[in-house]
Amino acid sequence: MKKISFILVCLFMVVGMSMAQNQGRGNRAPRETAKEMTDRMTKEFKLNDDQKAKLLEVNDQYLKDAQKRFEQMRGQGSNNGERPQMTPEQRDKMRKEMTAAREAYDAKIKEIFTEDQFKAYQKKEAEARSQRQNRN
Repeated sequence: MKKISFILVCLFMVVGMSMAQNQGRGNRAPRETAKEMTDRMTKEFKLNDDQKAKLLEVNDQYLKDAQKRFEQMRGQGSNNGERPQMTPEQRDKMRKEMTAAREAYDAKIKEIFTEDQFKAYQKKEAEARSQRQNRN
């Protein structure tokens, strides 16, 4: 009886930990992520209420579009959720699409931010890009 109880406790712990890991960022709606992103950027770049409202719409649309691109990319892979095996041409096309989307996003940000805010944004993005490159 003690062995069965011990096994059940262990099983519940494993299942609980597994479920907790699945509650990460990947399961959130784009609007929720956009709101958190906007709140962080509002504090970081000291945006006013009008800028915050405009930024929320831009972030929301950017994340919805990114989700669509991701789903299209997943559609090229297997149906069991594995990472798709893309040809070099497909990978290059995806990279170009992502770069174009990011440039369009930055252009919209520039329209919303003041000159000083946008410079601070560009500096922060350059630092983040550098850190990502150093990780790889």
